[in-house]
Amino acid sequence: MSSDRELLAKLADWEAGFPSPPSLFDAIRSGDVEVLAAFVLRGFRQAAKEAVGDRLVLEQKKLVGMDLRYGSAGRVADFLACAWSISDADQLQLLDLIDPASLVELRVMLPEDLHYGVLERLPMLLDIYHALHTLLPESDTADTWINQSNGDGLFGGRSPVEFMLERGLAGIREVREYLCMPSRSA
Repeated sequence: MSSDRELLAKLADWEAGFPSPPSLFDAIRSGDVEVLAAFVLRGFRQAAKEAVGDRLVLEQKKLVGMDLRYGSAGRVADFLACAWSISDADQLQLLDLIDPASLVELRVMLPEDLHYGVLERLPMLLDIYHALHTLLPESDTADTWINQSNGDGLFGGRSPVEFMLERGLAGIREVREYLCMPSRSA
């Protein structure tokens, strides 16, 4: 099967033949599985962006008591970095951003304009934050846990943040699952 980029390019070419935006039914009627797959992929990505945007705005309200959409992802990311005492370089890596300028841009972007890597990672990092504050109700303990070496088999003596930095998205998912399992405690 083609890559996401190739599928979306094929969809754009296919849509160019329509006087107005085609519907899902048009994609089905085309008989082209790749056009249909691209149509659904784009729909899911748009829905994910909207859902993450809504969640970031909600989290921002909880964390800083404001209702501004611009830069809400950046404010949430900065809040997590501050709570966990992680560097800008580590924050860039955790969010799958390229350079410090992209971190600055994140602080003023609308949620719907966010890079897909941020859309995947930031909600999981929020889940980790919330899980820690549920499992370890003392705020200082919850916030420092992420930087302490951990002898559990998953971490192998590394801190959870080191584990996430080494393993990227898979590591973030694993830490989230580790903390969110019902019988688990940090």
